[in-house]
Amino acid sequence: MLIASSPVEIEAKADEAALAPEARAAALRLFHALTSRLELTPPVLAAQGGEDWPRHRFYFGPATGSIAGLLDHLRTGPQTAEVTEEGPVTGHVARTLFVTGTDGVYAGVLVACADAEQMREFAGRYD
Repeated sequence: MLIASSPVEIEAKADEAALAPEARAAALRLFHALTSRLELTPPVLAAQGGEDWPRHRFYFGPATGSIAGLLDHLRTGPQTAEVTEEGPVTGHVARTLFVTGTDGVYAGVLVACADAEQMREFAGRYD
């Protein structure tokens, strides 16, 4: 699984892992698409409060395997909410939002946390 916080980091890690050109292109495409969707979500916009990025992490890999396991955990987390086309899906206060995408072969998950401490805690468990 490739884990990054920016397109530059995606490029560097893709080089390290010798990712195929189509995988690299898919990772960048998914990162940009998911970032755009998440940035338009009102709770994320309101929660930023001037705090610097990165408070997000992008997870990328084959549509099966470790990405599927990460999604299972996120979807059952007590303080997480998935962002869909309609907005965040939640019945509770969410400190972590996530958005997913796939091209059929590869999948990406962009996770955004309410604050830097929450992001460090999340990254400590899944990175």
